Amino acid sequence: MRSIKAIVLAAVAVFFVTQGASATDLDTEVQDMKQRLEQMETQLKAQDQELAAAKEDRTATSALSSFLEKTDISGFVAGGWDWSKTDGGSDSNTFAIQQYWIEMNKAPTEESRAGFDIALQGGSFCTVGGCGIAPGNANDVHLYTANVSYLAPIGSGLTVTAGIMPTLIGWEVENQNGNFFVTRSLVWDLQPVTSTGATLNYGITDSLSLTVGAINAPISDVRFADYTAKSITSLLSYSSGMLYLSAGLNWGKLGDGDASKGIFDLIVTVDPTDALHFGANYDYHFGDLASGDEDPAENGNAVSVWGTFQVIEKTALGARFDYVKLDDSTKKWEITATVAQSITDGLTGKVEYRYDKDETGGGDVGANTVYVQMMYEF
Repeated sequence: MRSIKAIVLAAVAVFFVTQGASATDLDTEVQDMKQRLEQMETQLKAQDQELAAAKEDRTATSALSSFLEKTDISGFVAGGWDWSKTDGGSDSNTFAIQQYWIEMNKAPTEESRAGFDIALQGGSFCTVGGCGIAPGNANDVHLYTANVSYLAPIGSGLTVTAGIMPTLIGWEVENQNGNFFVTRSLVWDLQPVTSTGATLNYGITDSLSLTVGAINAPISDVRFADYTAKSITSLLSYSSGMLYLSAGLNWGKLGDGDASKGIFDLIVTVDPTDALHFGANYDYHFGDLASGDEDPAENGNAVSVWGTFQVIEKTALGARFDYVKLDDSTKKWEITATVAQSITDGLTGKVEYRYDKDETGGGDVGANTVYVQMMYEF
């Protein structure tokens, strides 16, 4: 009996010891599982944060890609050498960065009606945005244009533009890669380069377009003006096949006074063949003094006539003649001859000879100039 009782007692003891050990193991397992769940929760939160960050990156990348897809980014660098000699004077020559340029442009379209344009430039051929005001400014970066535009769903499309814009007047442009000749004409010196204000452009037909607007000054590069007087700008242009015609007018008061200034501009170009191009730009310059009398220093005429010929695929020749006569103040003319050679993709070389004659005040001063230029466009 004692042996049976001992066996029972031993079994009971083993049972309770085993149960105690099992409970301890279970508690340990529960604690381990709890820690693992907490680790998994931490990992899931980290993964959620990574996914959210990746989604933001994808959204930002998508927005940037969309912006770049709609935006044209372009520019060029032009460097060269020039030699000049004035009648009776000594000769001079220099190497220079003639112009560098970078531009971002998005034209408004029916699919994306907002647009903008901003261009920065510098170099010895830079003329606006602070160029040439102080010595050494040719080495600085200057703002050429900065404007916004909207294509309103009116008729064939009414484009509203506000800010600093290229002028409506004249055939030549500020950027070197937009002109065939290295130097700009004498007529260019009488014309505005940029206008600050707002314009409306409407395509009357596929060939006929009208632009009108209000700007700070009729000719000068005035980018901020708190005076009351403002000026008008306008351009009526026709383009069809080989023919282009335009008539432009800028006119306005100067500051808050009664003096005024204006310029009437006519352009005609003809392209008889793909290789041959002819053009003429005529300007009538006029102005009144505060007294109401005509300003003899402003009234006069100027004309530039040019032609270019694509001799072979990579070689072109051009010639230009300019004449300027302002009453009682200025009389001068010039002739220019230019050879342009496409060297490789994006790279163009030019050599230009120019002769200027200044007969102002009964004088007779001539000047010879030779320009050599290499320009890379991107």
